[in-house]
Amino acid sequence: MKLKHLFLTALVVGSLASCSKDDDGPNEPVYQKIDTYLTISATSNNGIVMKSVVDEGPDEDGKQLLENEAFINKLTAYVFYNEGEKKLAAKETAWAKNNKSVDRIEDVIVKVDATEAGAISKTSLIVVLLANVDLAEEPASYSDLEKGIISGIDKYSVEGLASTGTTLSYLPMSSKVIEIEANTLAAGTAYDNWITLDNGKTKVINTTQRDKNTDALPILIPNNGSVKDVTSNNDLTVSKIGENAKITLTRYVARVQLEGLDCNFAGNYENATFTVKTVSIANASNSSKLFGEGNFALQNVLGKTDVTGVYNQADAFFRGYPETIDRVDYYLAAGTRKDVLKKEYENGPVIKNGTSVLFKGVENAEEGAPEMARFYVFEFQKFAIGQDSKAEEGDKLGANDTKDIYTTLIITGEWENGAIKGIRNFRIPIKSTDGAEGEGVMRNNVYKVSATLTGEGTDNPDKNMLNACISFSVQVKPWKVIKQTETDIN
Repeated sequence: MKLKHLFLTALVVGSLASCSKDDDGPNEPVYQKIDTYLTISATSNNGIVMKSVVDEGPDEDGKQLLENEAFINKLTAYVFYNEGEKKLAAKETAWAKNNKSVDRIEDVIVKVDATEAGAISKTSLIVVLLANVDLAEEPASYSDLEKGIISGIDKYSVEGLASTGTTLSYLPMSSKVIEIEANTLAAGTAYDNWITLDNGKTKVINTTQRDKNTDALPILIPNNGSVKDVTSNNDLTVSKIGENAKITLTRYVARVQLEGLDCNFAGNYENATFTVKTVSIANASNSSKLFGEGNFALQNVLGKTDVTGVYNQADAFFRGYPETIDRVDYYLAAGTRKDVLKKEYENGPVIKNGTSVLFKGVENAEEGAPEMARFYVFEFQKFAIGQDSKAEEGDKLGANDTKDIYTTLIITGEWENGAIKGIRNFRIPIKSTDGAEGEGVMRNNVYKVSATLTGEGTDNPDKNMLNACISFSVQVKPWKVIKQTETDIN
Protein backbone atom coordinates (compact mmCIF):
# COMPACT_ATOMS: atom_id res chain seq x y z
CA MET A 1 0.00 0.00 0.00
CA LYS A 2 1.16 3.53 -0.54
CA LEU A 3 2.07 5.87 2.23
CA LYS A 4 0.41 9.23 1.71
CA HIS A 5 2.97 11.57 0.22
CA LEU A 6 3.23 14.95 1.88
CA PHE A 7 4.54 17.85 -0.12
CA LEU A 8 5.76 20.47 2.28
CA THR A 9 6.66 23.56 0.35
CA ALA A 10 7.72 26.78 1.63
CA LEU A 11 9.95 29.18 3.21
CA VAL A 12 11.65 32.29 3.10
CA VAL A 13 13.56 35.22 2.16
CA GLY A 14 14.47 38.82 2.16
CA SER A 15 14.08 42.37 3.64
CA LEU A 16 15.15 45.89 2.68
CA ALA A 17 17.79 48.27 3.94
CA SER A 18 20.58 49.71 1.92
CA CYS A 19 24.10 49.68 3.21
CA SER A 20 27.24 51.06 1.62
CA LYS A 21 30.54 52.46 2.78
CA ASP A 22 32.03 55.80 1.84
CA ASP A 23 35.45 54.23 1.40
CA ASP A 24 34.35 51.46 -0.98
CA GLY A 25 36.60 51.44 -4.01
CA PRO A 26 35.15 52.32 -7.41
CA ASN A 27 35.29 48.71 -8.51
CA GLU A 28 33.75 47.26 -5.33
CA PRO A 29 30.14 46.08 -5.70
CA VAL A 30 27.71 47.83 -3.40
CA TYR A 31 25.51 45.25 -1.67
CA GLN A 32 22.05 45.96 -0.33
CA LYS A 33 19.69 43.97 1.87
CA ILE A 34 16.97 42.92 -0.55
CA ASP A 35 13.74 40.98 0.00
CA THR A 36 13.27 37.72 -1.82
CA TYR A 37 11.33 34.48 -1.39
CA LEU A 38 12.53 30.97 -0.73
CA THR A 39 10.32 27.89 -1.15
CA ILE A 40 11.09 24.35 -0.01
CA SER A 41 9.41 21.28 -1.37
CA ALA A 42 9.36 18.36 1.07
CA THR A 43 7.83 14.97 1.80
CA SER A 44 7.65 12.56 4.75
CA ASN A 45 10.27 9.82 4.57
CA ASN A 46 9.66 7.53 1.61
CA GLY A 47 11.61 6.38 -1.38
CA ILE A 48 12.13 3.74 -3.99
CA VAL A 49 13.30 0.45 -2.50
CA MET A 50 13.52 -3.07 -3.81
CA LYS A 51 10.95 -4.57 -1.46
CA SER A 52 7.94 -3.34 0.46
CA VAL A 53 9.37 -2.51 3.86
CA VAL A 54 6.42 -1.66 6.13
CA ASP A 55 3.33 -3.71 5.33
CA GLU A 56 0.46 -3.24 7.76
CA GLY A 57 -1.68 -5.93 6.16
CA PRO A 58 -4.79 -5.58 4.02
CA ASP A 59 -7.04 -4.08 6.72
CA GLU A 60 -8.21 -0.48 6.63
CA ASP A 61 -6.87 0.13 10.14
CA GLY A 62 -3.35 -0.51 8.88
CA LYS A 63 -3.78 1.89 5.98
CA GLN A 64 -5.16 4.56 8.30
CA LEU A 65 -2.27 4.10 10.72
CA LEU A 66 0.29 4.77 8.00
CA GLU A 67 -1.57 7.93 6.96
CA ASN A 68 -1.81 9.12 10.56
CA GLU A 69 1.91 8.56 11.10
CA ALA A 70 2.66 10.78 8.10
CA PHE A 71 0.28 13.62 9.05
CA ILE A 72 1.87 17.07 9.36
CA ASN A 73 -0.21 19.27 11.64
CA LYS A 74 2.45 21.92 12.15
CA LEU A 75 5.45 22.70 9.97
CA THR A 76 8.08 25.22 11.05
CA ALA A 77 10.97 26.50 8.97
CA TYR A 78 14.06 27.81 10.77
CA VAL A 79 16.43 29.81 8.56
CA PHE A 80 19.93 30.83 9.69
CA TYR A 81 22.72 32.80 8.08
CA ASN A 82 25.58 30.47 7.22
CA GLU A 83 28.37 32.73 8.44
CA GLY A 84 29.78 34.09 11.68
CA GLU A 85 27.51 33.28 14.63
CA LYS A 86 24.94 31.74 12.28
CA LYS A 87 22.16 33.84 13.73
CA LEU A 88 18.48 33.18 13.13
CA ALA A 89 17.39 34.92 9.94
CA ALA A 90 13.71 33.92 9.88
CA LYS A 91 11.13 31.54 11.27
CA GLU A 92 7.71 30.70 9.85
CA THR A 93 5.04 28.15 10.82
CA ALA A 94 2.14 26.71 8.82
CA TRP A 95 -0.76 24.70 10.28
CA ALA A 96 -3.00 22.01 8.84
CA LYS A 97 -6.44 23.16 7.70
CA ASN A 98 -9.68 21.27 7.10
CA ASN A 99 -8.06 18.03 8.32
CA LYS A 100 -5.52 18.19 5.49
CA SER A 101 -1.84 17.78 6.21
CA VAL A 102 0.42 20.82 5.75
CA ASP A 103 2.03 20.79 2.33
CA ARG A 104 3.89 24.12 2.20
CA ILE A 105 5.13 27.21 4.00
CA GLU A 106 5.03 30.46 2.06
CA ASP A 107 6.24 34.04 2.34
CA VAL A 108 8.98 33.77 4.92
CA ILE A 109 11.10 36.88 4.59
CA VAL A 110 14.90 36.89 4.93
CA LYS A 111 17.37 39.67 4.21
CA VAL A 112 19.86 38.64 1.52
CA ASP A 113 22.85 40.52 0.15
CA ALA A 114 22.69 41.52 -3.52
CA THR A 115 23.59 44.50 -5.67
CA GLU A 116 20.00 44.93 -6.89
CA ALA A 117 16.71 43.11 -7.28
CA GLY A 118 17.12 40.37 -9.85
CA ALA A 119 20.79 39.85 -9.03
CA ILE A 120 22.02 36.54 -7.66
CA SER A 121 22.73 36.99 -3.93
CA LYS A 122 26.03 36.22 -2.22
CA THR A 123 24.17 35.14 0.96
CA SER A 124 24.44 31.54 2.15
CA LEU A 125 21.72 30.07 4.39
CA ILE A 126 21.04 27.05 6.58
CA VAL A 127 17.46 25.76 6.75
CA VAL A 128 15.90 23.15 9.04
CA LEU A 129 12.27 22.02 8.88
CA LEU A 130 10.61 20.74 12.06
CA ALA A 131 7.21 19.06 11.84
CA ASN A 132 4.88 18.59 14.83
CA VAL A 133 7.62 19.78 17.19
CA ASP A 134 7.27 22.25 20.05
CA LEU A 135 10.62 23.51 21.33
CA ALA A 136 11.06 24.42 24.99
CA GLU A 137 13.24 27.36 23.91
CA GLU A 138 13.31 29.10 20.54
CA PRO A 139 16.80 29.20 18.98
CA ALA A 140 18.55 32.51 18.41
CA SER A 141 21.28 30.80 16.41
CA TYR A 142 22.03 27.55 14.65
CA SER A 143 24.14 26.38 17.58
CA ASP A 144 21.08 26.74 19.84
CA LEU A 145 19.13 24.43 17.56
CA GLU A 146 22.00 21.93 17.51
CA LYS A 147 21.72 21.63 21.29
CA GLY A 148 17.93 21.29 21.26
CA ILE A 149 16.02 18.43 22.88
CA ILE A 150 12.41 17.31 22.56
CA SER A 151 10.69 15.28 25.27
CA GLY A 152 7.35 13.71 26.18
CA ILE A 153 7.29 10.25 24.59
CA ASP A 154 4.06 9.56 26.51
CA LYS A 155 2.25 12.01 24.20
CA TYR A 156 2.37 9.54 21.31
CA SER A 157 0.16 6.49 20.86
CA VAL A 158 -1.34 4.62 17.92
CA GLU A 159 -4.83 5.30 19.28
CA GLY A 160 -4.25 9.04 19.70
CA LEU A 161 -2.67 9.86 16.35
CA ALA A 162 -4.09 12.38 13.88
CA SER A 163 -7.76 11.74 13.14
CA THR A 164 -8.31 8.77 15.45
CA GLY A 165 -8.57 10.25 18.92
CA THR A 166 -10.26 13.02 20.87
CA THR A 167 -6.89 14.22 22.17
CA LEU A 168 -4.85 14.30 19.00
CA SER A 169 -1.12 13.89 18.66
CA TYR A 170 1.17 13.91 15.64
CA LEU A 171 4.55 12.26 15.25
CA PRO A 172 7.52 14.67 15.44
CA MET A 173 9.74 14.90 12.35
CA SER A 174 12.62 16.90 10.97
CA SER A 175 14.52 17.49 7.78
CA LYS A 176 18.25 17.14 7.69
CA VAL A 177 20.29 20.32 7.60
CA ILE A 178 19.75 22.08 4.27
CA GLU A 179 22.68 24.26 3.23
CA ILE A 180 21.94 26.86 0.55
CA GLU A 181 25.15 27.97 -1.09
CA ALA A 182 26.08 31.53 -1.95
CA ASN A 183 25.47 32.74 -5.51
CA THR A 184 22.29 30.70 -5.96
CA LEU A 185 19.40 32.86 -4.66
CA ALA A 186 17.66 35.41 -6.86
CA ALA A 187 17.08 38.59 -4.84
CA GLY A 188 13.85 40.57 -4.95
CA THR A 189 10.18 39.98 -4.23
CA ALA A 190 9.45 39.52 -7.92
CA TYR A 191 11.29 36.20 -7.70
CA ASP A 192 11.07 32.93 -5.81
CA ASN A 193 13.75 30.34 -5.05
CA TRP A 194 12.76 26.68 -4.86
CA ILE A 195 15.08 24.50 -2.79
CA THR A 196 15.20 20.93 -4.06
CA LEU A 197 17.52 17.93 -4.08
CA ASP A 198 19.57 16.75 -7.04
CA ASN A 199 21.29 13.41 -6.35
CA GLY A 200 21.18 14.19 -2.65
CA LYS A 201 22.66 17.69 -3.00
CA THR A 202 20.79 20.95 -2.51
CA LYS A 203 19.75 22.64 -5.75
CA VAL A 204 18.14 26.09 -6.07
CA ILE A 205 15.61 26.69 -8.86
CA ASN A 206 14.91 30.37 -9.56
CA THR A 207 11.40 31.31 -10.67
CA THR A 208 9.13 34.27 -11.14
CA GLN A 209 6.70 35.25 -8.36
CA ARG A 210 3.64 36.47 -10.25
CA ASP A 211 0.81 35.05 -8.19
CA LYS A 212 -0.08 32.45 -5.55
CA ASN A 213 -0.41 29.64 -8.09
CA THR A 214 3.14 28.68 -7.22
CA ASP A 215 3.02 25.28 -8.93
CA ALA A 216 2.74 27.10 -12.28
CA LEU A 217 5.70 29.44 -11.74
CA PRO A 218 8.02 29.50 -14.78
CA ILE A 219 11.63 28.49 -14.13
CA LEU A 220 14.35 31.05 -14.90
CA ILE A 221 17.91 30.36 -16.03
CA PRO A 222 20.35 32.95 -14.54
CA ASN A 223 22.44 34.91 -17.04
CA ASN A 224 25.58 36.83 -16.02
CA GLY A 225 24.67 36.68 -12.33
CA SER A 226 21.12 37.95 -12.79
CA VAL A 227 17.61 36.79 -13.61
CA LYS A 228 16.27 40.33 -14.11
CA ASP A 229 16.20 40.26 -17.89
CA VAL A 230 15.54 36.55 -18.38
CA THR A 231 12.43 35.69 -20.38
CA SER A 232 10.10 33.30 -18.54
CA ASN A 233 9.57 29.89 -20.09
CA ASN A 234 5.94 29.02 -19.38
CA ASP A 235 6.50 25.46 -20.59
CA LEU A 236 9.03 24.82 -17.81
CA THR A 237 7.36 25.18 -14.38
CA VAL A 238 8.01 24.03 -10.83
CA SER A 239 5.12 21.57 -11.10
CA LYS A 240 7.59 19.44 -13.08
CA ILE A 241 9.88 19.02 -10.04
CA GLY A 242 10.15 15.28 -9.46
CA GLU A 243 9.20 13.43 -6.29
CA ASN A 244 12.83 12.48 -5.63
CA ALA A 245 13.76 16.18 -5.57
CA LYS A 246 11.70 16.93 -2.46
CA ILE A 247 13.27 17.37 0.97
CA THR A 248 12.69 14.30 3.14
CA LEU A 249 11.39 14.52 6.69
CA THR A 250 12.46 11.90 9.23
CA ARG A 251 10.42 10.83 12.27
CA TYR A 252 12.08 11.27 15.65
CA VAL A 253 10.33 8.18 17.00
CA ALA A 254 10.53 4.47 16.25
CA ARG A 255 7.61 2.04 16.35
CA VAL A 256 7.95 -1.24 18.28
CA GLN A 257 5.30 -3.92 17.80
CA LEU A 258 4.68 -7.55 18.80
CA GLU A 259 3.53 -9.46 15.72
CA GLY A 260 3.55 -13.10 16.76
CA LEU A 261 3.92 -15.50 19.70
CA ASP A 262 4.77 -19.18 19.59
CA CYS A 263 6.19 -21.70 22.06
CA ASN A 264 8.40 -24.75 22.16
CA PHE A 265 7.81 -26.15 25.63
CA ALA A 266 9.72 -29.37 26.32
CA GLY A 267 10.52 -31.67 29.25
CA ASN A 268 8.86 -30.47 32.46
CA TYR A 269 7.14 -27.65 30.52
CA GLU A 270 5.57 -29.81 27.83
CA ASN A 271 1.99 -29.32 29.10
CA ALA A 272 2.41 -25.71 30.26
CA THR A 273 0.22 -22.80 29.09
CA PHE A 274 0.87 -19.06 29.01
CA THR A 275 -2.04 -16.60 28.75
CA VAL A 276 -1.01 -13.14 27.60
CA LYS A 277 -2.24 -10.36 29.89
CA THR A 278 -0.02 -7.36 29.16
CA VAL A 279 2.51 -6.30 26.55
CA SER A 280 4.54 -3.25 27.55
CA ILE A 281 7.67 -1.18 26.97
CA ALA A 282 10.36 -0.46 29.56
CA ASN A 283 13.44 1.77 29.48
CA ALA A 284 11.78 4.18 27.04
CA SER A 285 13.83 7.36 26.89
CA ASN A 286 11.66 10.42 27.50
CA SER A 287 13.90 12.69 25.42
CA SER A 288 15.53 12.89 22.03
CA LYS A 289 18.16 15.26 20.69
CA LEU A 290 17.15 17.30 17.68
CA PHE A 291 20.53 16.50 16.13
CA GLY A 292 23.01 13.74 16.77
CA GLU A 293 26.57 13.36 15.58
CA GLY A 294 26.44 13.83 11.85
CA ASN A 295 23.04 15.50 12.43
CA PHE A 296 21.00 12.32 12.98
CA ALA A 297 23.15 9.64 14.61
CA LEU A 298 22.01 7.39 17.45
CA GLN A 299 22.14 9.15 20.82
CA ASN A 300 22.03 8.58 24.56
CA VAL A 301 19.50 11.09 25.90
CA LEU A 302 18.82 10.68 29.59
CA GLY A 303 16.81 13.73 30.50
CA LYS A 304 19.49 16.27 29.64
CA THR A 305 22.13 17.02 27.04
CA ASP A 306 24.88 15.54 29.20
CA VAL A 307 24.67 11.74 29.25
CA THR A 308 26.75 11.22 32.39
CA GLY A 309 26.43 12.18 36.02
CA VAL A 310 23.53 12.40 38.44
CA TYR A 311 20.00 12.84 37.09
CA ASN A 312 16.54 11.51 37.94
CA GLN A 313 15.81 8.18 36.26
CA ALA A 314 12.11 8.64 37.02
CA ASP A 315 12.04 11.61 34.63
CA ALA A 316 14.43 10.16 32.07
CA PHE A 317 12.86 6.70 31.58
CA PHE A 318 9.25 5.56 31.23
CA ARG A 319 7.71 2.09 31.29
CA GLY A 320 4.25 0.59 30.92
CA TYR A 321 4.46 -2.14 33.58
CA PRO A 322 4.56 -2.66 36.55
CA GLU A 323 3.70 0.23 38.88
CA THR A 324 6.79 -0.44 41.01
CA ILE A 325 9.78 -2.73 40.57
CA ASP A 326 11.86 -4.60 43.13
CA ARG A 327 15.21 -4.03 41.47
CA VAL A 328 17.21 -7.22 41.40
CA ASP A 329 19.43 -7.50 38.35
CA TYR A 330 19.13 -3.94 36.98
CA TYR A 331 17.82 -4.72 33.53
CA LEU A 332 15.17 -2.02 34.03
CA ALA A 333 15.65 1.62 34.96
CA ALA A 334 13.86 3.14 37.93
CA GLY A 335 11.46 4.91 35.58
CA THR A 336 7.90 6.21 35.80
CA ARG A 337 4.94 4.10 34.69
CA LYS A 338 2.86 5.47 31.80
CA ASP A 339 -0.31 3.76 30.57
CA VAL A 340 0.46 4.67 26.96
CA LEU A 341 3.38 2.21 27.06
CA LYS A 342 1.28 -0.86 27.80
CA LYS A 343 -1.50 -2.84 26.15
CA GLU A 344 -3.71 -5.05 28.31
CA TYR A 345 -5.69 -8.09 27.14
CA GLU A 346 -8.87 -9.01 29.00
CA ASN A 347 -9.10 -12.33 27.15
CA GLY A 348 -5.57 -12.68 25.89
CA PRO A 349 -4.32 -15.43 23.59
CA VAL A 350 -3.35 -18.73 25.21
CA ILE A 351 0.05 -20.04 24.10
CA LYS A 352 0.78 -23.75 24.41
CA ASN A 353 2.43 -26.47 22.36
CA GLY A 354 0.63 -26.66 19.04
CA THR A 355 -0.93 -23.21 19.47
CA SER A 356 0.52 -19.89 18.32
CA VAL A 357 -0.87 -16.46 17.48
CA LEU A 358 -0.40 -13.82 14.81
CA PHE A 359 -1.77 -10.47 15.91
CA LYS A 360 -4.18 -8.36 13.87
CA GLY A 361 -2.49 -6.56 11.00
CA VAL A 362 0.09 -9.27 10.32
CA GLU A 363 -0.10 -11.10 7.02
CA ASN A 364 -2.00 -14.43 7.38
CA ALA A 365 -3.47 -13.44 10.76
CA GLU A 366 -6.80 -15.13 11.41
CA GLU A 367 -10.10 -13.26 11.39
CA GLY A 368 -10.78 -12.04 14.90
CA ALA A 369 -7.07 -12.08 15.80
CA PRO A 370 -6.16 -10.13 18.96
CA GLU A 371 -5.11 -6.50 18.57
CA MET A 372 -1.42 -5.91 18.03
CA ALA A 373 0.56 -4.10 20.72
CA ARG A 374 2.27 -1.10 19.09
CA PHE A 375 4.31 1.58 20.83
CA TYR A 376 6.29 4.69 19.89
CA VAL A 377 9.69 5.28 21.51
CA PHE A 378 12.49 7.79 21.13
CA GLU A 379 15.85 6.49 20.03
CA PHE A 380 18.05 5.17 22.83
CA GLN A 381 21.48 3.59 22.72
CA LYS A 382 22.60 0.92 25.17
CA PHE A 383 23.66 2.48 28.45
CA ALA A 384 24.83 1.42 31.92
CA ILE A 385 22.46 3.01 34.46
CA GLY A 386 24.19 2.13 37.74
CA GLN A 387 22.93 0.03 40.66
CA ASP A 388 21.56 2.98 42.61
CA SER A 389 18.97 2.72 45.32
CA LYS A 390 17.22 5.99 44.44
CA ALA A 391 15.91 7.13 41.08
CA GLU A 392 17.37 10.61 41.53
CA GLU A 393 20.87 9.13 41.74
CA GLY A 394 20.64 8.47 38.03
CA ASP A 395 23.67 6.85 36.45
CA LYS A 396 26.18 7.52 39.21
CA LEU A 397 28.54 4.79 38.09
CA GLY A 398 31.43 3.05 39.76
CA ALA A 399 32.01 -0.46 41.00
CA ASN A 400 28.25 -1.07 40.93
CA ASP A 401 27.50 -0.08 37.36
CA THR A 402 25.21 -2.42 35.41
CA LYS A 403 25.51 -4.05 32.07
CA ASP A 404 24.12 -1.96 29.22
CA ILE A 405 20.35 -1.63 29.24
CA TYR A 406 18.12 -1.25 26.17
CA THR A 407 14.61 -0.13 25.42
CA THR A 408 12.80 -3.40 26.14
CA LEU A 409 9.54 -5.13 25.21
CA ILE A 410 8.01 -7.10 28.10
CA ILE A 411 5.39 -9.83 27.65
CA THR A 412 3.47 -10.54 30.87
CA GLY A 413 0.88 -13.24 31.49
CA GLU A 414 -0.46 -16.11 33.57
CA TRP A 415 1.70 -19.22 33.66
CA GLU A 416 0.22 -22.61 34.47
CA ASN A 417 2.13 -25.87 34.61
CA GLY A 418 0.40 -28.45 36.77
CA ALA A 419 0.34 -27.12 40.33
CA ILE A 420 2.63 -24.21 39.47
CA LYS A 421 0.68 -21.04 38.67
CA GLY A 422 1.50 -17.35 38.70
CA ILE A 423 2.38 -14.20 36.78
CA ARG A 424 5.45 -14.49 34.59
CA ASN A 425 7.40 -12.03 32.42
CA PHE A 426 9.56 -12.33 29.32
CA ARG A 427 11.99 -9.53 28.33
CA ILE A 428 13.04 -8.70 24.76
CA PRO A 429 15.73 -5.99 24.35
CA ILE A 430 15.18 -4.01 21.14
CA LYS A 431 18.34 -3.67 19.07
CA SER A 432 19.15 -2.28 15.66
CA THR A 433 22.03 -4.68 15.10
CA ASP A 434 22.54 -8.31 16.04
CA GLY A 435 24.60 -9.66 18.89
CA ALA A 436 25.18 -8.88 22.54
CA GLU A 437 26.86 -5.58 21.69
CA GLY A 438 24.17 -4.43 19.28
CA GLU A 439 23.03 -0.81 19.13
CA GLY A 440 19.66 0.15 20.55
CA VAL A 441 16.55 1.80 19.13
CA MET A 442 17.10 4.22 16.25
CA ARG A 443 14.65 6.85 15.02
CA ASN A 444 12.42 6.34 11.98
CA ASN A 445 12.58 2.53 12.17
CA VAL A 446 9.86 -0.04 12.74
CA TYR A 447 10.85 -2.97 14.98
CA LYS A 448 8.73 -6.06 14.27
CA VAL A 449 9.03 -8.64 17.04
CA SER A 450 8.14 -12.33 16.87
CA ALA A 451 8.89 -14.50 19.91
CA THR A 452 9.00 -18.19 20.82
CA LEU A 453 8.60 -19.06 24.51
CA THR A 454 10.76 -21.98 25.65
CA GLY A 455 10.75 -21.59 29.43
CA GLU A 456 8.78 -20.35 32.42
CA GLY A 457 9.64 -16.66 32.53
CA THR A 458 10.30 -14.63 35.69
CA ASP A 459 8.00 -13.47 38.47
CA ASN A 460 9.81 -10.09 38.44
CA PRO A 461 10.52 -8.39 35.07
CA ASP A 462 13.86 -7.15 36.45
CA LYS A 463 15.01 -10.62 37.50
CA ASN A 464 17.12 -12.95 35.44
CA MET A 465 16.43 -16.69 35.87
CA LEU A 466 18.03 -19.64 34.16
CA ASN A 467 14.65 -21.08 33.20
CA ALA A 468 13.31 -17.79 31.82
CA CYS A 469 13.89 -18.84 28.24
CA ILE A 470 12.68 -16.98 25.18
CA SER A 471 13.83 -16.94 21.58
CA PHE A 472 12.93 -14.01 19.38
CA SER A 473 13.65 -12.25 16.14
CA VAL A 474 13.49 -8.51 15.53
CA GLN A 475 13.04 -7.17 12.01
CA VAL A 476 14.26 -3.61 11.61
CA LYS A 477 12.46 -1.82 8.78
CA PRO A 478 12.91 1.75 7.55
CA TRP A 479 9.64 3.68 7.83
CA LYS A 480 9.08 3.60 4.08
CA VAL A 481 6.20 2.09 2.21
CA ILE A 482 6.45 1.25 -1.45
CA LYS A 483 3.84 -0.85 -3.21
CA GLN A 484 5.58 -3.40 -5.40
CA THR A 485 4.33 -5.96 -7.86
CA GLU A 486 6.72 -8.81 -8.63
CA THR A 487 6.49 -9.86 -12.26
CA ASP A 488 9.63 -11.98 -12.63
CA ILE A 489 9.58 -14.79 -10.07
CA ASN A 490 11.95 -17.73 -10.62
